[in-house]
Amino acid sequence: MNKLLRILDTVTGYAGNFLLAMLIIIAFLQVVCRYCFNYALSWPEEICRFLFIALAYAGAALTMRSDSHLRVDVALSFSGPRMKKFFNILAHACSIFYCAACAYLSYDMMLEVKDMEQYASSINMEVWITWIPIPLGFVLMTFYAVLLFVQTIAGKKNTGGTE
Repeated sequence: MNKLLRILDTVTGYAGNFLLAMLIIIAFLQVVCRYCFNYALSWPEEICRFLFIALAYAGAALTMRSDSHLRVDVALSFSGPRMKKFFNILAHACSIFYCAACAYLSYDMMLEVKDMEQYASSINMEVWITWIPIPLGFVLMTFYAVLLFVQTIAGKKNTGGTE
C-alpha cells in the first residue's frame, strides 16, 4: 500500500510540475509574441486557463495528502488530546463527504458538457476534455481524506492541530 501511495504521490507531483512548466512556457511565449513582435497569438490564453484549472486541482489533491489545507483551529488550541482527535476525525469526515459529493457532481457536470458537443473557441478541442481534471482531482482528494481519516482514527497521525 505504501508503494502505491508513493507512486500516486510521485505521479501527481510530476503532473503538477509539468502543468506549471507548460503554463509558464506558454504564457512567456504569449508575452514575447505580444510585446516583441507586436503579434498576439489567439490560443495561449485559453490553453493557460485550461492548464491552470488542472494545476489547481492537482495542487488541491497534494495539499489534501499533506493535510495542509487552510483551517481555523482555535478549538484545537484549547482542547485536550482526546478532543483534538475528535475534531480532526470530524474535519476529515466532513472533507470526505464534501470531496465525494463534488467528485460526483463535477463528473455529472462533465458529462452534461460533453453532451453539448462544444469546442473551445481558439483551439480544435472539445470543451468537456478540459473538465476531466476537476472530478479526477476531487476523487484524489476524497481518497487522501479517507486516508487521513483512517490514520487519525488509528492514532498514526499527529492530532496536535497547531503545528
